[in-house]
Amino acid sequence: MVTVSSDGMTIVVSTQSASTGDAPQTSFVCVAATPAAQITKRLQDSHCDAVGGVWLPFAGGSLTIVLSQYGQFQNATFTVQVAANQNASDPNGDSFYNNVSVSTVASGGPPV
Repeated sequence: MVTVSSDGMTIVVSTQSASTGDAPQTSFVCVAATPAAQITKRLQDSHCDAVGGVWLPFAGGSLTIVLSQYGQFQNATFTVQVAANQNASDPNGDSFYNNVSVSTVASGGPPV
């Protein structure tokens, strides 16, 4: 799940097993300007860098991203790819991903 704060300055990414509700031990997020429909693989580490994204690995089931640290994603439309380990008890490898289109564009006009 990807949630954007009402002011568009914070994104909270949450991962958990759909079947058990357990949080995975390892996850990562790639935040990139590439449209979600154009992403066809996991953007782990250097793959995220290759599309001009920001790669953020994390442990556990939740990560808060403060967009003031990443000006290119303020007042913009971008993709957040969330990948998590399929087996919450196995810390090795990320076995699935989801691409989510996100917009932090203020209402009333296009990105500045």
